[in-house]
Amino acid sequence: RRQIQAQNTFEIQACYEGHFKKLTDQYFKDESWPTADMISRLVDEDALFLTLYRELFFRHIYQKMSPTIEQRFESYENYCDLFNYILDSDAPVPLQLPNKWLWDIVDEFIYQFESF
Repeated sequence: RRQIQAQNTFEIQACYEGHFKKLTDQYFKDESWPTADMISRLVDEDALFLTLYRELFFRHIYQKMSPTIEQRFESYENYCDLFNYILDSDAPVPLQLPNKWLWDIVDEFIYQFESF
């Protein structure tokens, strides 16, 4: 969360490509990550962080499990929330993500949309 707030793309990329994968393999290989509701208090209910967390949460469900219809809708709504946050602003939003993650967000949104 601190790296997202600091807009430190180098550290965000390390977390995205390394730490998240390592934690997934170690603790959540065959099950889902905790829901955003479960962790929201730990991150002071930071809406942007929770939206990004949900993106990873749902992508993990799509990759490792079979999403329920409810999870498919929630994932789509989360992508809409993220895109609205970025596109509905009159000024640039305080968000800098690594290009790889940005590409993966768009790619996964298209995949989920087409697979539904």
